[in-house]
Amino acid sequence: MAFNLFTKFTAVDKFSKVTRVMSKSVKSFAVKAEIAIARADRAFTRLTSPIRRASRALGSFGLILGATAIIGVVSNAVSVFANFEQANANLASVMATATRPELISLQADAKRLGSITAKTATEVVGLQEAFARLGFETPDIINMTESTIAGSIAMRGELSDTAELVGALIKTFDDFSAIDTAEIIDQLTVATQSSALNFEKLQTGLP
Repeated sequence: MAFNLFTKFTAVDKFSKVTRVMSKSVKSFAVKAEIAIARADRAFTRLTSPIRRASRALGSFGLILGATAIIGVVSNAVSVFANFEQANANLASVMATATRPELISLQADAKRLGSITAKTATEVVGLQEAFARLGFETPDIINMTESTIAGSIAMRGELSDTAELVGALIKTFDDFSAIDTAEIIDQLTVATQSSALNFEKLQTGLP
């Protein structure tokens, strides 16, 4: 007699529950991480927005400063040129009999001395005018100017005052002429540096 035996196998799933728990944990972690990242992103945005605004403001401020500096340089250059032109106009009015080439040579000498001495070209023209008012002609003025600048610096006197002092000495003594200016300046400088005389006292004591 034959018997049919039915066998039922039940598979024991030891991993499904663990896998589901792990999957749920991973999903939970992912959600939390996404939330944390979003918060961090918003915080970073809040932090960087003022920085970007400040950066843009500083950039604009820098442009303004740069433009202001350029305008200042240009304005100063225009002012220097205008002052130089006015000084030359004043000189020309004093030297009414001077020819145009003479005035041009005086202007060129003023520019030269303005570039190699501590005085500006405009100040040099003022010195030329001081000599012109004392009655000196163009060649004499050119011969006297550079030495007088050196003397005014060494004796700490004003250019116009030094010009008047040197000019008065040359006009007073027949033995002196414009070509002696350097020697006169040297003697005056020695007098102020080796004694108690200063420029003001020297100016008062000499004719």
